[in-house]
Formats: sequence, structure tokens, C-alpha cells
Amino acid sequence: MDSRPCLRGSDRFALHGWFVHVSAITAWEVGLLVAKGQVKLGQPVAEWFESFCDAQNIHVLHIHSRSGVRGKRTALASSRSG
Repeated sequence: MDSRPCLRGSDRFALHGWFVHVSAITAWEVGLLVAKGQVKLGQPVAEWFESFCDAQNIHVLHIHSRSGVRGKRTALASSRSG
């Protein structure tokens, strides 16, 4: 029998120096779900998101304004080609 403790995926990643990343947009998306009544949280979205990410050892990737502009251009280009 294996006597090693069972580790969550994020803990196993951390042991190897790897990290799970999410975009800051994810917090906004969770906020939309809460606003629509599709998800209920026991605290404000920003607090929940920060607590969740801290507890799961998840790193939040902040979005630079240039990334948003590139994303908009990509979406427009793909909508024109389709």
C-alpha cells in the first residue's frame, strides 16, 4: 500500500515548481454567473475568487490592455473570415 499522502492536482504541480494559472477575466465571468443567479457564493465575488485561488495555489494572470485589443482584433478577423 502506498503510504504517501494524497495530494490535490494543484499541490502536485507546486511540488514540481509548476503552477496553475487562470486569467483575471475568470473572476469577471464568475461575477456574471452570480449576477444572473446561476451561481450563489457565500461572499462577494472578489473575496471568493481571491480565497479560492489562494486555497488552490492558483496564480491569476492579469490582463494588459494590449492583450484585450489583440483579442478584439482576433475575434473581428475570425468573424469576417467565417
